[in-house]
Formats: sequence, C-alpha cells, structure tokens
Amino acid sequence: MRTKNTPKGWKPPYPAWSADLSTDHSHVIIVYYGIQYKDGDYNSDSIKTFAEKMSLSLQTAHAPENVERGTFVDQQEYQNDILICYWSSLAEFNHWQNSAPLVHWLNEPERLSGNTGFWIERLVVPLNKFESNFSSPDPVGAAALTKRDMIGPIKEHAYWGSMRDRIPASLTDDFKAAEIQIDNTAVQSRGQTILLYAPDNLCVIRSGQDWTFCKEDERKSYLQDVHPVLEAGMDYLKQNPLDSGCLSCRLVTESDSNNRPVQKSFGLVYFKSMDYLEDWSKNHPTHLKIFQNFHALVQKFNFDLDLRLWHEVAILDKKTTQFQYINCHNKTGLLS
Repeated sequence: MRTKNTPKGWKPPYPAWSADLSTDHSHVIIVYYGIQYKDGDYNSDSIKTFAEKMSLSLQTAHAPENVERGTFVDQQEYQNDILICYWSSLAEFNHWQNSAPLVHWLNEPERLSGNTGFWIERLVVPLNKFESNFSSPDPVGAAALTKRDMIGPIKEHAYWGSMRDRIPASLTDDFKAAEIQIDNTAVQSRGQTILLYAPDNLCVIRSGQDWTFCKEDERKSYLQDVHPVLEAGMDYLKQNPLDSGCLSCRLVTESDSNNRPVQKSFGLVYFKSMDYLEDWSKNHPTHLKIFQNFHALVQKFNFDLDLRLWHEVAILDKKTTQFQYINCHNKTGLLS
C-alpha cells in the first residue's frame, strides 16, 4: 500500500474544498457533446437543429442533473460548441440515451454529410478513481451532483502529490500508462462515425477558472498576468504530445444557455496517465510559470482573492469509456 505524500504536520497556506459523491453513488457519468463547424457556417440548418434537439433532450425524463457549456476554436480553426452533461446514475443515463431526441438525431446517416461534425466523449468514472478540488465551497461540474455540503477546508492540497492523495484507489493502484499503439497515418474521418475506447488509466482533467466575482483590479491582474501563461501552458501541451503525454488539449471559454461567453474558462486535457499530468505540473516551465504567477497574484491581494479555481480529475477504465466522432476532421480529440 502506498503512503500518502502529505508532509508531516502539513498546514495548507490557503483553504480548499472537495466534493463527496461516494455516500450515494458509486460512479459519476460525464459526457461531452460537441458540434464542430467553420465560423461562416454558424447559421446552417445542422447547427440550429443540434441546438433544438439538445434543448428538447434536456427537458425529457432522465435528463442530466447538471449541464455546463463552452466554446473554443481548435488548431484547425474549427469552432467547437460543447455541452458537459453530468449524471450520478448510470441507469438514468442509459434511459436518457434510449429516449433523447438528440441521440437519435446524431445516429441518422444524414449526419455523415456536409461540413458539420459531432463528437461525444463519454466517461463513466468509478468514484474511487475521481477527485475534485475547489478554492471556494461552491460546487461546479460533478460536485454539483452532491446533495451534501462540500468537504473542507481539506488538508490534502497545495503540495506536490496532493492530487493523487485525493484519489482513494491511489493507495493500492499506481495508475501506470497502458501501452498505446500510435498510428501516424492520417485517419479518414469525414463521412464516417469512428468509435475509440480509452486505454486503461488514461487521465483526464477539467480545470476551471472563474473571475466573475473579482473586483476590477483583481480581474485586471488575473487577465494580464495569469491567464496568458495558462494559455501558453495549454499551447505547449497541444504542440508537444510526445513529450508531454498529452493526447488532447482544449482551452474552453464557458458560455451561458444562450451561447454567450461568460467570465469563466476551463482546460480539458487527456493525458496518457496521471504520471504525465504530475510531471508537467511539477517540472515543466510552462506550468511552473502558471504556479509562480498565481502565487504572485495571491500575495498581491494578501491571500484574499475573489478568483475561483477548481478542477476535477478522473482515471479512466477502457470498458466504460467511449469516444465517438461523427463526420469530424481527423485532428478532433483523440483522433489526432
């Protein structure tokens, strides 16, 4: 059994919270639904119909318990609008899959023509391979599923290795990367539906930033000094997959239900394993710069920030994870 990394007598320099979902549930279901298009196609019928079918589906029985939204432009300059849907019950999710208008529409052969692509990344995560961390006790993402107050302030944070310590299964499992066969041949993905299954121990992090509540001077300092180095870190991961172990990286601007941008963002990154995520976090200059600039911000405002930061990390199992790409370009998500 592994010993935790918590330093002896550790007292965190600032508070953090975590979510407890395990009392009521054994898994969390997280599904990313994306639509991909060129900017000039925004008013196309397929984009409008996608929005209509999703809206109808969110009003049906067994709909997701939490839905969040975002948009980003990928490296091939395609706009991607996404909805992040959360369920605490696999049975509820399966019922929704069988009845939701969006699911049936996406499976129609007509989706394989035209210039619009669709992608679904489905993660069924055992809660003993999941952790979350928040700078405030306000739940986001999977944490919004809990009916209990957030746990905290917690002790296991703000030191290297604390992320692994917060994952219950890490005491007996090292989550080593599975062998991945890399094929450099360009995938012929247009006009096709491609299904991929994650190798065991693939690691995914959704890491969020929320400057909604910041006063003007703090917001300005964050956007000038911290957010640009976050973007640089994401760019490094996207451009150096072999060195970083990053299989997909997206920096997403969050949006409201009317698709208007809000003052929030998140990185959604898949790594070959947690070892690669930890190595980038602890050792690479791009992440150390993020860490350095954030702590300078904390000190500038005397450890009293309205900026809210959070993340959720999952270790994935091959048998419960599926990536589906419908008429997408061949650099989408894990297709690359």
